[in-house]
Amino acid sequence: MSKSTWNVDKLSATFVFQVSNKMKNILLIDEDTFFISSIGYFLENEGYNITACSNGQSGIDMLSKESVDLVICSTQLRIKNGFEVAEYIKSNYEYASIPVILISPSNSIVSVKMEDEIFYDEYIQKPVLFINLLEKVHNLLSKKLQPLGH
Repeated sequence: MSKSTWNVDKLSATFVFQVSNKMKNILLIDEDTFFISSIGYFLENEGYNITACSNGQSGIDMLSKESVDLVICSTQLRIKNGFEVAEYIKSNYEYASIPVILISPSNSIVSVKMEDEIFYDEYIQKPVLFINLLEKVHNLLSKKLQPLGH
């Protein structure tokens, strides 16, 4: 059985939630520690390795430190919002194949396009139903594993 740990970096106010010995690596980016812990716990129980950051810039920085198979990111972050994170990922050759799921508050009106391009793969409004999120995660990761031309 894996052990979950919290590591707080006081200088950047970043929290990291990591679970070892899992198959796919998911990066969660959100300022809401309850949301991160509940989604992280749920995905951990589904067999995923979870790393979490509390702001978009620390999430971008984490891409160069960890192997990431999928990103789940809030649209509303104080330091680099979810759209900026998604644009960075999709515009960077090294990370462009990483699927991105954006999550926004239910009361927010979000433009689904930035500069005539979509920089994310899926979009979900809070409150997030775990089963819906899990379906999107499975679908995106299975698409990523398919050979080119299929």
